[in-house]
Amino acid sequence: MPKNSPVPNVFSAACPSRRVLAVLAEKWTLLIVSQLAEGPMRTAEIRRRVDGVSEKMLIQTLRKLEPSAWSAAGVIPRFRRAWNTA
Repeated sequence: MPKNSPVPNVFSAACPSRRVLAVLAEKWTLLIVSQLAEGPMRTAEIRRRVDGVSEKMLIQTLRKLEPSAWSAAGVIPRFRRAWNTA
């Protein structure tokens, strides 16, 4: 971190990390992201692995993740390629 950069403060509402925490705090997000971290998979495979998630909630969660930092980390693009081949 450069010397002139402000120190991040997760307790501040203006901290960018708060957006990441808000996404991760949603009910299914961590379970879905943990599955996607293993590699590309189809929505049906994710639903089998994440017991209890409905197709509607799975798709909604994936759509929320697309514009987030998870796309920059490479998790969602791998998923989208697998998803689009379904």
